[in-house]
Amino acid sequence: MADFSDSLKTRRSIRDYEDKQIGIELVKEIITESCLAPNSSNGQPWRFIIVNNKPMMATLSEDSKKNLLSDLEKNPNSPIKNYEGALRNPGFNV
Repeated sequence: MADFSDSLKTRRSIRDYEDKQIGIELVKEIITESCLAPNSSNGQPWRFIIVNNKPMMATLSEDSKKNLLSDLEKNPNSPIKNYEGALRNPGFNV
C-alpha cells in the first residue's frame, strides 16, 4: 500500500518539456507500460503512431487545431470551448 500512497503523493503533471529527442526503445517502453493502466471496461482501445519528424508533428498539430476549431464553430456549446484560446495560440501544439 505504501507504493500506491507514494505514487499519489509524488506524481506530477509536466507541461514544460525539453526540446530533445529520446530513443525509440524508451518511447516503446513507455507506451507498453502505459497500456497496463486501468481503463473503462478493460476496453484497451489504443492504437499508436510514433512521429519523431518535427515538420510532420507541426503539420499534424496545425491540422488537429483547425479540425477542433471547425467542430467548435458547428457546436459552440462543445467542451472544446474550454480550449479555444490554446487552439488559437500559434505556439500551442496538440
